[in-house]
Amino acid sequence: MARLSKRPMSTMFQGAMSSQRDDEIAQLKAELEMLRSQSTSASTQLPTQQIVPLRLPENLKQPRRYFALDKMAKLKASIDKHEGVLEPILVRTAEDGLYEIISGERRWRCCCELGIETIPAMTVEMSDEMALEVALIAHLLSEEISPIEETDSIMGLLMLRLKKSFEEVKRLVGQIKNYHSGMIGSVDEEEMQVAEAILEEFDLKVGSFVSNRLPLLNLAPVILEAVRAGKLSPTNATLINRQPENLHEQLVQQSEGLTKEELMKLLSQIHRSSSARSALSESSERGRLGTSGDSQPESLNQNLSEEPVYERVYTQIKMLRRKKQLFKNKQVQSRISKIDKLLDEIASIAEDLGIEV
Repeated sequence: MARLSKRPMSTMFQGAMSSQRDDEIAQLKAELEMLRSQSTSASTQLPTQQIVPLRLPENLKQPRRYFALDKMAKLKASIDKHEGVLEPILVRTAEDGLYEIISGERRWRCCCELGIETIPAMTVEMSDEMALEVALIAHLLSEEISPIEETDSIMGLLMLRLKKSFEEVKRLVGQIKNYHSGMIGSVDEEEMQVAEAILEEFDLKVGSFVSNRLPLLNLAPVILEAVRAGKLSPTNATLINRQPENLHEQLVQQSEGLTKEELMKLLSQIHRSSSARSALSESSERGRLGTSGDSQPESLNQNLSEEPVYERVYTQIKMLRRKKQLFKNKQVQSRISKIDKLLDEIASIAEDLGIEV
């Protein structure tokens, strides 16, 4: 357990700001852990109506996050049960007299919804850049963030420290990976040290970050932005990203607030409707889609009929694979065996064509 510190939080963070650059992340992590160990006696009660989310200039990217409805409900129930927040939030004072949240936005949102008038808070003075850095680190220390959110925050931290754009940082870490693999002869030594030090603070290596984490941010722009804005859960974002690109924006709007199960049901209904319409189109002399009474928009169903069959098969398998109880059924087992044989045949065709499987 972290030791209790008797230093004011402003002094603690000022110490982190003046430390060596290579050690600042570790120092800030330690200070945030100390904050979490502090009791409410070390904080002051601030009016919830005078608190706002962190506001930053356009050149600094705020670490937006998805507030999962089920987790927010549990947190709200806990706060209601204890008649308030037990762990202080971290805020900074703003020029307009309000307090901006650096860490603890979920707790503040729950208090607002419950009508709680005050919340325990630690107040510090921080520049925009320092506030963003601490907010990113606090977000990364959370046990409830998704891999997408974690990767997004680490990229934000790298962008802030290296003073580079997203694409420039992405290119740099790729070069560092290739340098260690012997694929290129040189890379900026100072930038490599900064990037590796930040990643190591969160138990990540450059190679695994490039191979396993960065692909998580390859979601279509409209989907990734919805995740960052808190409109879409990372799980639902992944499901939507597998659908045809021309449907992404419409599906993002339709799935806002839906659980994973509800979204899967919606996609299944859409695919079934699409298949029925495709069959009708093939049998129709004019190839015109019929009118049905389903609740999906006409344009959505028409666009889905353009989806390749193999994409629909892949989506259906991904939806069903976690329904382990289903695969105990003998009829299902028989059909799975047929699918297995068909896949073997496809693999054989691939070999004949010289395609590696």
